[in-house]
Amino acid sequence: MSLELDESQLTFDRWHAIKDWVEGVFLVAEPSSADESLLAKIIIDAKPNGMIITPMMLTQIPASEFELFMVESNILQPSFLPGVTSIMEVPAHVLTSGIEFPKSVEPVFLQTEWNPVLLAQMLEQGYTGGICFTGGKEEITGVRDYNEMDDMISLLR
Repeated sequence: MSLELDESQLTFDRWHAIKDWVEGVFLVAEPSSADESLLAKIIIDAKPNGMIITPMMLTQIPASEFELFMVESNILQPSFLPGVTSIMEVPAHVLTSGIEFPKSVEPVFLQTEWNPVLLAQMLEQGYTGGICFTGGKEEITGVRDYNEMDDMISLLR
């Protein structure tokens, strides 16, 4: 589960509340900027299991401190950095178009507007990489229907 962290103490308070409340889930920080003081605060205060970075942040993060992820929006020419897991943002219609994705020695996660039908199609085509789910729509803050998510998790099992 990833959460955006910025200079506001409120984002860190939310981080700690979720960390204390949710068990068994790795928390990944999404820094709002490459500011060195923010990155240091995230590392020291939040102690994330991972961090979503930009190439500019790579030199500012201690090696092997935690898992690093980078969002790739150019799916035809991703940067694939050593030691960094790629999260490829792919429009749903592209997934079913038969496009051949570039290969990487590092893990890759696909992020799109998933639904059970699309996920089943990808699995039937032999996809074995990672899947990145997004938060989805909430009826009101903190309340949503998890039936579709439960169906997709069942497909992955």
